[in-house]
Amino acid sequence: MIAKHVPMKVTRRSDFGGLVRYITSAQGRDERVAAVTVTNCGSDDPFDAADDVMLVQQANTRSNADKTYHLIVSFRPGETPSPEVVREIEQRICAGLGYGDHQRISAAHHDTDNLHLHIAINKVHPERHTVHSPLRDYRTLAELCDKLETEFGLERDNHTARKRGGEGRAADMEQIAGLESLIGWVRRTCADEIKAADSWQALHATMAANGLLMQARGNGYVVTAENGPSIKASSIARDLSKKALEDRLGPFVAADGTLAQPVAKRAYEPRPMASRVNTAELFARYQEQQKNRSAARSAELAAAATKRAAGMEAVKRAARFRRAAIRLAGGTGMMRRMSYTFTSRASQQAIDKIIEAYRRERERINVRNTRKGWHDWLQAEAKAGNVEALAAMRAREGQKHKPGNAVRASPAASHAISDAERADHVTKRGTIIYRTPGAAVRDDGNSLHVSRGAEVEGIAAALRIAQSLYGKDLTIAGSAEFKERVAQAAARAALPITFDDPALERRRQALASITQQEAARGREDIGRGDRGGDGTRGRERNAAAPGDTASTTRAATGPAGTRGAADGSGQPGIARSDTRSADIGGRSGPARLRRPGGTRGVAGGKPNIGRVGRRPPPEARDRVRSLSELSVVRYDERSSLLLPRDVRPNMDGAEARRDRLLRWDVSGSGVTPERIAAAEKYIAERETKRVAGMDIPKHRPFEAGDVPLSYAGTREVEGQKMALLKRGDEIMVLPIDATSAARAARLAIGDKIEIAANGTVKGRGRSR
Repeated sequence: MIAKHVPMKVTRRSDFGGLVRYITSAQGRDERVAAVTVTNCGSDDPFDAADDVMLVQQANTRSNADKTYHLIVSFRPGETPSPEVVREIEQRICAGLGYGDHQRISAAHHDTDNLHLHIAINKVHPERHTVHSPLRDYRTLAELCDKLETEFGLERDNHTARKRGGEGRAADMEQIAGLESLIGWVRRTCADEIKAADSWQALHATMAANGLLMQARGNGYVVTAENGPSIKASSIARDLSKKALEDRLGPFVAADGTLAQPVAKRAYEPRPMASRVNTAELFARYQEQQKNRSAARSAELAAAATKRAAGMEAVKRAARFRRAAIRLAGGTGMMRRMSYTFTSRASQQAIDKIIEAYRRERERINVRNTRKGWHDWLQAEAKAGNVEALAAMRAREGQKHKPGNAVRASPAASHAISDAERADHVTKRGTIIYRTPGAAVRDDGNSLHVSRGAEVEGIAAALRIAQSLYGKDLTIAGSAEFKERVAQAAARAALPITFDDPALERRRQALASITQQEAARGREDIGRGDRGGDGTRGRERNAAAPGDTASTTRAATGPAGTRGAADGSGQPGIARSDTRSADIGGRSGPARLRRPGGTRGVAGGKPNIGRVGRRPPPEARDRVRSLSELSVVRYDERSSLLLPRDVRPNMDGAEARRDRLLRWDVSGSGVTPERIAAAEKYIAERETKRVAGMDIPKHRPFEAGDVPLSYAGTREVEGQKMALLKRGDEIMVLPIDATSAARAARLAIGDKIEIAANGTVKGRGRSR
């Protein structure tokens, strides 16, 4: 873990509000901002809090120093401490710097290979209005990081600077830009030859042989390359400082231009850092594109300026014609003045529009033709699907297997790099972050890493990606709970994959077998539900699509137009057919319904009632004319009854034929304070991100009377389950228990649902 202060180079440009906007902006990436925390401010909204901070900063009129402290805390690659640990680290570091009582806003970012925390701190005390600037903060930060790493079991990092200023900046250039610096090149190629020179003439000759020139400047010496960049001689080695050279070679003697200088046998050129792959062809393509950007920018700007001039000339010419027409039309002086005024105003408005359009076009041209760094160009190429660029980024340094939940290829699997154009983001180490529902999936080339708390749908998406990358033989690493979810996701999605873990593979096969059996029962229900009481098979059949585990059940109707039970018995009544796969809780099989007579009927079971009459005519099918005369179906394992009032509104007519409504309880009672608190926390977190600019719908607690509703998923916060109900552009959050959450998972996203007065959620979705 490393904590670093990022000072603003120009104090007048320090802007606390701008810094908050930067650290809370998603920038079009789903996984960039994980959580935003506001401390010691009057509002939990980061932008309102930023306004309060700037008012406090304005109260200090004596200091001209930078009043904003930007701190970055970065964790090692692969480390993902819990939000509680990150929050505790943030508090401890700020308190250690003396900012415990100061206003601050922090945001955790996940869009790079390192989880990192941005902290915007107000250096002005909120009460005393004095500016606090910690002395030698780098030492304090190093001590705090070392102590926190030990306390929280984090990977140890080097907190002692071993390089001088110039060396550190050169190393940063090589690390960030991926190009070899002049300091690094001199050190690796000719530093020993330069230090071995026994006279100024020999030193200058060695310099010239390597395309370098040493000159006296200020109170030291600088080394300049032929293509322009210069560095301090002492940054190459302490032996080349002014004092060390003059003690060894005497007073400085400049290079004699009259003497013949040796032909340079090599010269410095910015090149990519050495890696495991050859990047010469890629770098040549990069240089060619960057060279052409300036010419393309000039040509496009000239074309835009020509278009602007032509448009303005057309507007002026039209205005001249209108003025001539006004003169020819005659009229009173007042009328002519009004006409001239309107003409001038319309012309000016048209010219303003042309100028604004030209300004926007200039911005687009500049952005499109901006010169990119080597690594930025590789990122753009990799995201566009360039496999060579992605391989170059990953070969820069060895990738380590990260701990946590991961999916890897078995040794025999062939590793292919998938299309990167579907990725949300590509980091500078070549890690692809995919957009998936309910999970963040990262591909580092060796394995796929799934974020904590991933939903089954997100794990299934990760398995599909892993199948395309590694083939069907996969290795799963992670907790027992994660492996169980992986087995459930693979079985539900019917993926043609196998796991090298024998126990996990047996679990997947068992769940897949249950899913196939229930799918077969569902198809059998379709056939039996179409038979009338005379045993004849109906012509209409709603068959399941190949590979699907869900199907729509059609029930035959009796002579009076009533719908028969879904178990194929032909007995009047309403039954439920559940052909879904096993839920998370491990319960499987069709739902059993108890009929009033004590006979247990199973959906998809054999009919136990004889002939009930002929089939009704087509116009009378799927109609419920006398629902009040039907028997009430009771489910003994439930405390609620399925009554006629629960079914009547949409069963008659075209609505029933279109939706094939099925209703079942997916939520129980027992809304405890813990569940309510967890729901409120989830709502607050989503609203914070929405206010911060992320594309998230408004979230609020569920209230009775919200209709119509559709199912939008389930979530878990602090071990408490909750259902998400969508109404228009809003999401309502309803706390539920674990059993209800497992059953709610059987609903499809977008299914219509109803909330009864007792809090029961009734799904109106398709049978699966």
